[in-house]
This record gives sequence, structure tokens and C-alpha cells, in this order.
Amino acid sequence: MQRQSTWLAGGNIVYGAAQFLLLAALATFLTPSDVGEVAYALALATPLYLLTDLNLRISVATDAQHEVPTVRYRAFRRGSVVITAVALIVVLRLQTEGSAFLVGLMVVAYRAADSLSNLAYGFGLRSQNGDAVGRALAIRGLLGVVASLVLLAAGASAAVAVGGVAAIWLTLAVREWNRFGVGPLLSTDPLSWGAIRGLVKRTWSLGADGFVTSLHFNIPRFAVEQIVGLSALGVYATVGTLMNGVSIVAGAVSAIVVARMSKALADGRAGDVMRDLRLLVATGVVIAGGLLVFSITIGPPLLSLIGPEYADRDLLVAFALGVSLNIVGQFFAKPLQAARRFEVYLTIDTVAAATTGLTAWWLVTRSGAVGGAVAVALGGLARLVVTIPLTLRSVRASTSEAVGSD
Repeated sequence: MQRQSTWLAGGNIVYGAAQFLLLAALATFLTPSDVGEVAYALALATPLYLLTDLNLRISVATDAQHEVPTVRYRAFRRGSVVITAVALIVVLRLQTEGSAFLVGLMVVAYRAADSLSNLAYGFGLRSQNGDAVGRALAIRGLLGVVASLVLLAAGASAAVAVGGVAAIWLTLAVREWNRFGVGPLLSTDPLSWGAIRGLVKRTWSLGADGFVTSLHFNIPRFAVEQIVGLSALGVYATVGTLMNGVSIVAGAVSAIVVARMSKALADGRAGDVMRDLRLLVATGVVIAGGLLVFSITIGPPLLSLIGPEYADRDLLVAFALGVSLNIVGQFFAKPLQAARRFEVYLTIDTVAAATTGLTAWWLVTRSGAVGGAVAVALGGLARLVVTIPLTLRSVRASTSEAVGSD
């Protein structure tokens, strides 16, 4: 188990770093406006894909009794990817043109590949192959970075670079579906409307939560693009992806603790849950301190290697504050995830996204891109304020139910 957890955490770390390195490669070889086109397309595609994904990775991983047949997961994911891609292409056709539209098409393929692989990783985690999932994540991230660097060094445009990464990831997805027991990707399976309704009813809150969480971070991107412009969005997205990469790593590490919390809640051991919660929150505070130090000292000279416009200390500090608040808030909510109280989780994330959405345009108008990061921080603060009482109440309720059932 320790070996699996180590590989899984390591794979998520490499994959999280790769997200930043992909944008950093684009920023190094191309203009901030080119990066802005990619960031805008990602801001459109990511929330919708997360909504239609229904976060089946978690659903499959926690479906220990195989209550839902594999063929149902497989068929649903194929259908959701195709429908989402078509919807996004229509939106992109209405919203963009020229090079921005081509970039958008490649981003749709990029996100489709990510969606397909995530289902395979859920099957890998359910079969206790966390080490293999970690290696697959690391390989996917590294190959994506290498491909983008090679293509960009050869003079490729943003669309070609993103398309090259998408092609590699789609190829890997085909292999991962076979490797982790999902089945052949390039085949057809029957899927009734009744089966679709059953799966959506089972997992809708997970998909809705992914959608809302993505909006929390992406709404300010729309505000920056509309008010300040694509070049400012390119800088905002590059800096933000670097800082948000820490959230991906923190989430991977905390996932190891969630399984232990889940068992403790089932056994009515509230003390063990609170001990793990204190450990997580303390870890979040340490991460927050590290982010703030990084943003003030090492961050600006590091980002200046990409270009002088990216070495914005104020933007880095604002993102450090926002990411820190969100990490601590997410850590505080882990007992809710362990107790499978996903509707409560969704409520918390909706409050965070609403706070960010209500403040983003005003703050960006007043402070530019920095205002977008401040809006994310305000959303994170709202998340934390709402999470603390709900989590403590949930732990008491879950452990009382477990004791009562005994």
C-alpha cells in the first residue's frame, strides 16, 4: 500500500508540474497572446468536460462491489466525450475565429484525451494498481512536455503544439483502457437511457462539483480576457498554472489520508478522524507559508526566465494567497469526502465559485490580472468559513451513525 501511495503521489506531482511546463514552453517560444488563446480555450473546455465526466474516476475507484457494470462506464464515457466535443466546437465557432478557433479545436482533443485516461485510472485504483496509475500519469505528463518542446523548437504554432500533445495522449488513452481493464476504446457498446439515468443519478454531484470548482478558477480568466486582453490572460494563466500545480500535488497527497478517514468514520472512531484532519490542516498551513515565501523570493526571477512580463510579484503573491486558502479549505473538507457527503461538498464549492464570480469583474476592472487572483482568494476564504462548521458537524453525525448501527 505504501508503495502504491508513493507512486501515485509521485505521478500526480510529475503530471501537475507538466501542466505548468506545457504553458511555460508555449510562453517561451510564442507570445503572451498565443498563450492567452490556449488559456481561453481551456477555460471554456475544462468546466464542461468536468461536468459531463461525472468524475467517474472517483466513482469507479470507490465502487468496490462492482455495482455498475464496466460496459456501462465504458459506453457512457465514449458518449460523453463525443457530445461534449461537439458542443464545444459549436461554442468555439461562435466565440472565436482564425488561429484561436484552431487552437480551440486542439484543446478540445487535448481535454478529450484527459477525460478518457481518467476513467482508466479509476479502474486502476479500484484494482489496487495505484503504482501503475502513478507511472501512467508521469509518463503522460513527461511525453506531453517533450512533444511540445520539440514541436515549438521546430517553429510550430500553438495549435500544432497542443495538437501534437493531444495526439500522444489519445494514443496513450487507447493503451490505458486495455491495460487497466476498461476494454477496447475503439469499439461500440449498447447503452440504454435507463442505464444513463442510473449512472447520472449515482454520480451527478461529483460531476457538478468538478464543474463548479473549475468555474471558481476559470471565471477570473474570462474577466481578464474581456477586460485586459489575451496577452494579460496569457501571463495570468501561466502564473496561475504554476501555483495551482501545488493544489494538484496537495490533492494527491491528501487522497491517501481520505481512505483512512473513511474507514475510521465507518468504525465510529471520531478521534482518529480529527487527528488526521489536524495533520492535513497543519500540512496546508506549511504549504501556504512555502508558497508565500516562494512568491516573494524565488518566483519572480524564476518566471523571468520565460519573459520579463511573467515576473509579476504582485500577481504571484495574490495567487499564493488564493491557492493557500483553497488548499486549507479543501483539506478541511476531506472528512466530507471520506463520508461520501458529496452534496455538502458541492454546496461548499458553489459558495466559493459564487464569491469568486461576484467579485472577479469588479476586481479585474480595478486591478487588472491581479484582481482575478484576489477574486480566487476571496472564494477560497468563503470556502474555508463555510467548510469548518459543516465538517465538524459531519464528523459527529457520521461517527454517531456508525456507533448506533453497532
